[in-house]
Amino acid sequence: MNHTLGPRLLHLSSFYTHEQEIWDIGCDHGYLGLSFLCLETVSSVYLVDPSKKVIDQLINKLKDSYITIPNKIKVLNQKGQYLEISKNIKKIIFIAGMGGKEIIDILDHMKPQLSVEDSVIISPHKNILELRKYLLESEFRLKDESVISESGRFYQVLCLSLFSGHPKVSAFGEKLWSGSLGNSYRDYILSTFSSHQDQLSMEFVHYLRHLSY
Repeated sequence: MNHTLGPRLLHLSSFYTHEQEIWDIGCDHGYLGLSFLCLETVSSVYLVDPSKKVIDQLINKLKDSYITIPNKIKVLNQKGQYLEISKNIKKIIFIAGMGGKEIIDILDHMKPQLSVEDSVIISPHKNILELRKYLLESEFRLKDESVISESGRFYQVLCLSLFSGHPKVSAFGEKLWSGSLGNSYRDYILSTFSSHQDQLSMEFVHYLRHLSY
């Protein structure tokens, strides 16, 4: 299962800061979580996916792979909304490749299980405005945010924490729109969201049209 991470997964992995446990929720092929196996600071890698077919394929690939430390790997066929995670150990949790509404459900469920030492990295592929509105009103705080481009698509990436010393998540993002990639992302959003007539989308478009860099 030796695999080079693409730009998006590589960017997600860059948020790692010596956490002991890796949780890859909605892991699919498992490449992101498995990329941390060689790190001595990592004690366990949890690969979680609700699809039994995905998990069965992953288990079969792991049996025939180069991996020599399988005791580090925990494979779970489970929805993130029902997951019980470890306590009293520093964790980084990746939730990517799913819609914002599903991520909201997972965050709601996981929040009581998290400590201020944990980091949650999310990258939704839809319902981004609804997700950001939820985060703005929640206890989650923003450690960092960025935008990444892969295969002609843009993805927001947010690094979250429950540590109150970090700022609140903004409704539309503040660090996403600068630089050449930010400008391209802004143009893309304006071309797609301008046709939406709901109040939140119209406020988003108004915000982007009046940005100045």
